[in-house]
Amino acid sequence: MIRRGVAVLLALGLGAGVALAQTGDGSIRGYIKDEQGGVLPGVTVTAVSPEALRPATAVTDAEGYYRLVNLSPGTYVVTAELAGFATHKREGILLRAGANFQVDIQMKIGSLEETITVSGESPMIEVSKPSNVLNIQGDFQKEIPIAARKNWSDFLEMTPGVHSRPFDDGSGRMVYFGHSTEHFAHVVELEGMQAGNYNDFQLTYVQMGSDMIQDTQVKTGGVDASTPMGTGLAINVITKSGGNSFHGTSGFAYQPLKWNSDNTSAVTSFAMPTEITNALAAQGLPVQDTFESTGGTPAQNAVKQFDGSFGGPVRKDKVWFFSSLRYSNVEVPIARTANNVSNIQSFYPNTKLFNNLIEGYQPYVKVTGRMGAHELEGVFQRDRTNGESSWEYYAAPLNVYGNGGNLYMGKITSVWGQRLTTSFMAGYNDKGGSSKATYKWSRFQGTGPEIDLYSGAALSGGLIRGNNLIVQSGNRYDESELLASLIMIRGDATYFKEGWRGSHEFQTGFFIEPRNVYDVISHYVNGGFVLEDRAAIDYSNPSLGTVPFHRRYFDQTDLPTQKARDQDWGFYGQDNWKPSERLTFNVGLRADWVKRKDLLFNITREDAWTIQPRVGFSYMLTSDAKNLLRGSFVRVGEQVMGRDAITTFGGAGTATQTDIYDNNLNGIWGEPGETIVTPGSTASLASYRMDSAHNHQPYLDEYIIGFRRQFPWQSSLDVAWIKRSYHDMWATIDVNGIYPSGPNQAFGGFGLVDPNQGSVTQQTNNTWSTLEYQAIEITFAKNMSHGFQLMAGFNRQWHHMAGTWNPTDKAKFIEPNAFANDANLYMPRGDNDGNSLPDTGNALSYGPTWMKYRGNVAGVWLAPWDITVAATYTIQAGPWSGSPLYRLAANDPSIAVFGPARFTLPNGTTATNPLNTRNRYVYNDRGTGQFQSPAIHTVGLKVGKKINLGGSRQVEVAGNFLNLLNGGDFTQFSYNSAYQTWSSDFLLMRNRQQARAFQLTTVFRF
Repeated sequence: MIRRGVAVLLALGLGAGVALAQTGDGSIRGYIKDEQGGVLPGVTVTAVSPEALRPATAVTDAEGYYRLVNLSPGTYVVTAELAGFATHKREGILLRAGANFQVDIQMKIGSLEETITVSGESPMIEVSKPSNVLNIQGDFQKEIPIAARKNWSDFLEMTPGVHSRPFDDGSGRMVYFGHSTEHFAHVVELEGMQAGNYNDFQLTYVQMGSDMIQDTQVKTGGVDASTPMGTGLAINVITKSGGNSFHGTSGFAYQPLKWNSDNTSAVTSFAMPTEITNALAAQGLPVQDTFESTGGTPAQNAVKQFDGSFGGPVRKDKVWFFSSLRYSNVEVPIARTANNVSNIQSFYPNTKLFNNLIEGYQPYVKVTGRMGAHELEGVFQRDRTNGESSWEYYAAPLNVYGNGGNLYMGKITSVWGQRLTTSFMAGYNDKGGSSKATYKWSRFQGTGPEIDLYSGAALSGGLIRGNNLIVQSGNRYDESELLASLIMIRGDATYFKEGWRGSHEFQTGFFIEPRNVYDVISHYVNGGFVLEDRAAIDYSNPSLGTVPFHRRYFDQTDLPTQKARDQDWGFYGQDNWKPSERLTFNVGLRADWVKRKDLLFNITREDAWTIQPRVGFSYMLTSDAKNLLRGSFVRVGEQVMGRDAITTFGGAGTATQTDIYDNNLNGIWGEPGETIVTPGSTASLASYRMDSAHNHQPYLDEYIIGFRRQFPWQSSLDVAWIKRSYHDMWATIDVNGIYPSGPNQAFGGFGLVDPNQGSVTQQTNNTWSTLEYQAIEITFAKNMSHGFQLMAGFNRQWHHMAGTWNPTDKAKFIEPNAFANDANLYMPRGDNDGNSLPDTGNALSYGPTWMKYRGNVAGVWLAPWDITVAATYTIQAGPWSGSPLYRLAANDPSIAVFGPARFTLPNGTTATNPLNTRNRYVYNDRGTGQFQSPAIHTVGLKVGKKINLGGSRQVEVAGNFLNLLNGGDFTQFSYNSAYQTWSSDFLLMRNRQQARAFQLTTVFRF
């Protein structure tokens, strides 16, 4: 396989000749003509910037065209020189990370000693690529008041097409979903190096200080072939370099709990339509006109955070260094609803409500050097963080997490004359999850099993089930170590060729991750007795106590439950063809070979190619490059990561799991039909749980048509239509059950692969349904000019699910006509559509990627007297509830149509009938009747004063008001069965927005 990969690499390298270095470097390009419009070949063009390590130089070709490539972010002066003409100097060209701007020059006859200086507005329109790209200056990001933590990823709050909410674990972090993708589907690079945590690629697990960031480039769509696989955002962070003089910063953010407000008086109320009141009455439940969420405890932050940086020359004009450090100590009161507080205090009266604690260190070092035509760079980053993430219904700080680790990277970028540039880098990171040190850091040490308390219990599918989870206490289920690492090797080259009906930038390269590791070592608590489910005897009278109805045991307490070894060998080739001054075509192909090996079961989970064509065009409607029409089609595979369903599938199955029930609550366990034994998986068993011959990376097809225009005062507008279709998402099906040939028929029992087991789940790709997304997206940006900078955006999306049911989803046989859904859809992470009539959990109400609209605006004003004023505003549609369910009476004859509740297998064990459920949809399809919560508004304000201390020394003191209006809207429906009309959590909201807070920041610069 490696020989095949090398052959493909050589074919692309020799056949196409190239690749654009994807480390955030941009370009300035254009045509140089005389006053009569004649082209001028042989003009020497030079770009100089204080932020650049060296000047960039090019010579115009026979068409008068020049290219200045591999430019780092900064403000440039471009100089054009040709004998017989006056030297032309263009100042103030602001180039952001990875941007490609067109700067045309008209030269006048004169002597070289004569200089004509032009100070026109900096270009803002990307001319050579049709991608949806946003470039955020690091200083702008630091100025805007978005969130208390001031994390590097906060800029995504202002990124069009991105929806956000607080992390759902009570830690106070933010998570981001771009164009309906999951928050761990994003590609995060640091100077072109993979910076993600292979254990879990979500953005919140990549930590870095804000002082280190010079520029951040985020591609939200229309990516070219050089961009690695990833259905989410493609983010590349460009960090600062030292320069020829020593400089640094030292800052502190302070926000005690008493500087936080309380917004729990806000009320979210839902009026009940007739269909819901009828369903309540039919179940014998009290009929309510409204359901409300209010009260409880607010979401707050106590922050003590230091940020510092220092950089300068090791050897002037040759070697620079830059370093930074962040230390954060955060306390986060958990946003509990009134129900959460009442449940905890009623059933555990001696419990004291607690806050989550988080602590992290993030050092960073970068060394940059120059050696002739080569630039060398070395980077070290560490982002280890330990924290608590206990949810609002926990009676003790049970959950603890650790994430992050070390990153090392080396890179060399070379310019080989006027036509060829190359880049090569190699890196390693060992970023993982919780470790032994994490649990040592934790303040919580529990005893006994985890105890899950439900408001009640009822028989469903032949076994007693909890109605809805109200309190979790006791102990941790397990204390697992999540170890991960990855190696990345990457090479790119670009070759410029004139002729062949225009000019071409041929590109080729490779992106290789030859060894990605994801290991989990599980330590089950309490000697293997890990879980006890209990139900309130009478939920309305907690003094009567609780009764256990389900217990779980493992026959082993310490064992490896995950041993994944993954590879991604990616190769690409593309041409950036410019047949005329105004038109550019991008045509490329990316191919990634992915192999995923499971050492635990000694099987290959996946061995397949993902072929990804990517094409686009850019057309300048006017010759001044200020009006541009663009379009693209791309196919993008899902990035290879440890949290993939195919990697995590079946991990805990190596231990035998025994579940015992007390179906009649008589205190006698293990009566006939009350014991379910799930044998530990073996290598042979695991082999037919994997569709290894067909498994491949999921992918999406995306179409974009857009228009860009630049206005005076360095402002620009982009309007785009976007369509995305998610294909072949990870999914599971039952391969052992004998399902009927149509609806309203009996289930035939088990035995297709093993008569002595119940349902046997197989991991495969979803070929039966797709997630469909369309949006209109508007972006407005204004560079810093006239003392003012602004960024704004609006996104309106439409979505639905196309296709049909999962082949073994119980809803396919019980309510086959209810498939349609255009409100809250399943998440595109996979493995979600296997049970559309669940007894408990959040399968129907958790879909944070599907938000109807979002608008945002952020601005910075450099006011007189060295005062800075910054403000932000966001509005985001509230989430949907999921399709409401009701429950049939236990003796309803329509349940028996699908067969008996239980089957006795030949070995004497019991398996439940997956079609024997009392749950039904209230409405005729899944989209109709979903509740949508109110829109979420957030306003931030910062006022700062700079005090000059002489020379380059300066102090800035600022007050930051977060959630200035103290809005109290919720961002999610309850995790515990908010879509179930019989649940005490029906339509209850959770995860309230952070309360208003004041934060004081001070920064010393020198």
